[in-house]
Amino acid sequence: MSVQLVRRASALISGDGEVSDAELAEIFTPDVVLDLSVRIFNPKVYTGYEGLREFYAESREIWESVDLTIREVIEEGERYAVLADARSRARGSGIEVAAGVTGVYTASGDRLSQYRLLHPTEADRDLALAEIRAQSSGM
Repeated sequence: MSVQLVRRASALISGDGEVSDAELAEIFTPDVVLDLSVRIFNPKVYTGYEGLREFYAESREIWESVDLTIREVIEEGERYAVLADARSRARGSGIEVAAGVTGVYTASGDRLSQYRLLHPTEADRDLALAEIRAQSSGM
Protein backbone atom coordinates (compact mmCIF):
# COMPACT_ATOMS: atom_id res chain seq x y z
CA MET A 1 0.00 0.00 0.00
CA SER A 2 1.27 3.43 -0.73
CA VAL A 3 0.54 7.00 0.14
CA GLN A 4 0.30 7.58 -3.62
CA LEU A 5 -2.74 5.28 -3.80
CA VAL A 6 -4.35 7.26 -0.98
CA ARG A 7 -3.71 10.46 -2.94
CA ARG A 8 -5.32 8.93 -6.06
CA ALA A 9 -8.35 7.85 -4.04
CA SER A 10 -8.66 11.32 -2.52
CA ALA A 11 -8.63 12.85 -5.98
CA LEU A 12 -11.46 10.50 -6.97
CA ILE A 13 -13.46 11.27 -3.84
CA SER A 14 -13.34 14.93 -4.75
CA GLY A 15 -15.94 13.87 -7.32
CA ASP A 16 -14.31 15.72 -10.18
CA GLY A 17 -14.31 13.93 -13.52
CA GLU A 18 -15.38 10.50 -14.72
CA VAL A 19 -14.27 7.35 -12.95
CA SER A 20 -13.80 4.08 -14.83
CA ASP A 21 -14.69 0.66 -13.42
CA ALA A 22 -11.05 -0.37 -13.92
CA GLU A 23 -9.86 2.57 -11.83
CA LEU A 24 -12.32 1.76 -9.05
CA ALA A 25 -11.17 -1.88 -9.03
CA GLU A 26 -7.51 -0.84 -8.96
CA ILE A 27 -7.93 1.46 -5.96
CA PHE A 28 -10.84 0.08 -3.90
CA THR A 29 -12.04 -3.33 -2.69
CA PRO A 30 -15.46 -4.38 -4.10
CA ASP A 31 -17.07 -3.92 -0.68
CA VAL A 32 -15.55 -0.48 -0.07
CA VAL A 33 -17.38 1.81 2.36
CA LEU A 34 -17.39 5.58 1.95
CA ASP A 35 -18.68 6.93 5.27
CA LEU A 36 -19.66 10.57 4.98
CA SER A 37 -22.23 10.41 7.78
CA VAL A 38 -20.73 13.44 9.58
CA ARG A 39 -21.28 15.76 6.60
CA ILE A 40 -23.38 18.81 7.32
CA PHE A 41 -25.30 18.49 4.05
CA ASN A 42 -26.49 15.10 2.86
CA PRO A 43 -24.83 12.85 5.46
CA LYS A 44 -24.68 9.38 3.98
CA VAL A 45 -22.76 6.09 3.80
CA TYR A 46 -22.02 4.63 0.35
CA THR A 47 -21.14 0.95 -0.15
CA GLY A 48 -19.39 -0.87 -2.97
CA TYR A 49 -18.54 0.36 -6.44
CA GLU A 50 -22.20 1.18 -7.07
CA GLY A 51 -22.19 3.36 -3.96
CA LEU A 52 -19.07 5.17 -5.17
CA ARG A 53 -20.69 5.77 -8.57
CA GLU A 54 -23.76 7.15 -6.76
CA PHE A 55 -21.55 9.47 -4.71
CA TYR A 56 -19.71 10.72 -7.81
CA ALA A 57 -23.00 11.34 -9.66
CA GLU A 58 -24.46 13.24 -6.70
CA SER A 59 -21.29 15.33 -6.36
CA ARG A 60 -21.29 16.30 -10.04
CA GLU A 61 -24.97 17.23 -9.80
CA ILE A 62 -24.40 19.57 -6.84
CA TRP A 63 -20.90 20.91 -7.47
CA GLU A 64 -19.59 22.57 -10.62
CA SER A 65 -16.05 22.12 -9.35
CA VAL A 66 -14.34 20.50 -6.39
CA ASP A 67 -10.67 21.09 -5.65
CA LEU A 68 -9.03 19.05 -2.92
CA THR A 69 -5.53 19.96 -1.79
CA ILE A 70 -3.93 17.40 0.49
CA ARG A 71 -1.88 19.00 3.25
CA GLU A 72 -0.63 15.81 4.83
CA VAL A 73 -1.04 12.03 4.80
CA ILE A 74 -0.15 10.24 8.03
CA GLU A 75 0.48 6.51 7.70
CA GLU A 76 -0.01 4.13 10.63
CA GLY A 77 -0.12 0.46 9.70
CA GLU A 78 -3.08 -0.14 7.39
CA ARG A 79 -4.61 3.28 8.12
CA TYR A 80 -3.97 6.62 6.49
CA ALA A 81 -5.15 9.91 7.93
CA VAL A 82 -5.65 12.64 5.35
CA LEU A 83 -5.67 16.34 6.17
CA ALA A 84 -6.86 18.43 3.26
CA ASP A 85 -8.34 21.72 2.14
CA ALA A 86 -11.45 21.59 -0.02
CA ARG A 87 -12.79 24.36 -2.22
CA SER A 88 -16.04 23.81 -4.11
CA ARG A 89 -18.27 25.90 -6.35
CA ALA A 90 -21.99 25.11 -6.40
CA ARG A 91 -23.59 24.35 -9.74
CA GLY A 92 -26.15 26.99 -10.63
CA SER A 93 -25.59 29.55 -7.86
CA GLY A 94 -21.81 29.67 -8.21
CA ILE A 95 -21.43 30.00 -4.44
CA GLU A 96 -17.98 28.92 -3.27
CA VAL A 97 -17.38 26.92 -0.12
CA ALA A 98 -13.96 26.37 1.45
CA ALA A 99 -13.14 24.17 4.42
CA GLY A 100 -10.52 21.94 5.93
CA VAL A 101 -11.27 18.22 5.87
CA THR A 102 -10.08 15.34 8.04
CA GLY A 103 -10.59 11.71 7.01
CA VAL A 104 -9.12 8.24 7.39
CA TYR A 105 -8.63 5.47 4.83
CA THR A 106 -8.30 1.82 5.80
CA ALA A 107 -6.38 -0.53 3.53
CA SER A 108 -7.05 -4.17 2.90
CA GLY A 109 -4.18 -5.80 1.06
CA ASP A 110 -3.13 -3.57 -1.81
CA ARG A 111 -6.43 -1.66 -2.06
CA LEU A 112 -8.53 0.63 0.10
CA SER A 113 -11.57 -0.79 1.87
CA GLN A 114 -12.93 2.24 3.71
CA TYR A 115 -12.86 6.01 3.90
CA ARG A 116 -14.41 7.72 6.89
CA LEU A 117 -14.81 11.46 7.05
CA LEU A 118 -13.99 12.55 10.60
CA HIS A 119 -14.46 16.31 10.39
CA PRO A 120 -16.09 18.03 7.42
CA THR A 121 -15.05 21.60 8.26
CA GLU A 122 -11.59 21.40 9.76
CA ALA A 123 -8.25 19.75 9.02
CA ASP A 124 -7.59 18.51 12.56
CA ARG A 125 -4.28 16.67 12.92
CA ASP A 126 -4.88 15.69 16.58
CA LEU A 127 -8.25 14.14 15.71
CA ALA A 128 -6.71 12.22 12.81
CA LEU A 129 -3.84 10.90 14.93
CA ALA A 130 -6.16 9.84 17.74
CA GLU A 131 -8.38 7.98 15.26
CA ILE A 132 -5.66 6.03 13.48
CA ARG A 133 -3.87 5.18 16.70
CA ALA A 134 -7.05 4.00 18.41
CA GLN A 135 -7.90 1.77 15.45
CA SER A 136 -4.33 0.47 15.13
CA SER A 137 -4.28 -0.55 18.77
CA GLY A 138 -7.60 -2.40 18.42
CA MET A 139 -9.72 -0.04 20.49
